Amino acid sequence: MKYLVGLGMALGLFTAMALAMTASAANSHQVVPVVKFNTTEVVPYAGAQLARTDGGVSASIHSVGLPGDHAYTVWWVVFNDPSGCVDGCGLDDVLAAVGPSANNNPADIGVFYMAGHYVGAHGVAGFGASLREGDASYCVPAGDGPFSALCNPLIDAETADIHLVVRDHGPIQAGQFKAQVSSFTGGCSSYACANLQAAIFEP
Repeated sequence: MKYLVGLGMALGLFTAMALAMTASAANSHQVVPVVKFNTTEVVPYAGAQLARTDGGVSASIHSVGLPGDHAYTVWWVVFNDPSGCVDGCGLDDVLAAVGPSANNNPADIGVFYMAGHYVGAHGVAGFGASLREGDASYCVPAGDGPFSALCNPLIDAETADIHLVVRDHGPIQAGQFKAQVSSFTGGCSSYACANLQAAIFEP
């Protein structure tokens, strides 16, 4: 019962924040639904918000329905030049910018670590962080998966297309917890890590 009450209060607070943000200037504050990764299927009772300033962005995402007792990370995916995307910015543009046949990254994409932590059996989680223009310190390091090639920092917070991606790293593994909540491939050698949810903020 305590959990249900707490969840209800959290959802109520998120709704109030969403209404407040919606009343603000559209390009400064945005509230969007959370969707299942690489689909348009909305995750009920989940949501995300993004604040854009002259020097960067701040965002939070409220996820529900996650597999419980797992480790998770969240990643910024920044499309600095949305006009370089094909039919809207998405996974196909990211994949086309890496590997031996990379397309020179016309959307000027950058992938950065946002946050990570353990999520209990209830499958409910909240993540939040900020990203400054010009800051590449949280890009995927070399050796931590293919997206280390995408380390282009946020150029203009007002014009970038920004996605948040929630990634599942599976149950806690002995000696692997830190990597599971702070890297792209942590724990993935013995668990099929997967991107589960996303929030999309168009400029």
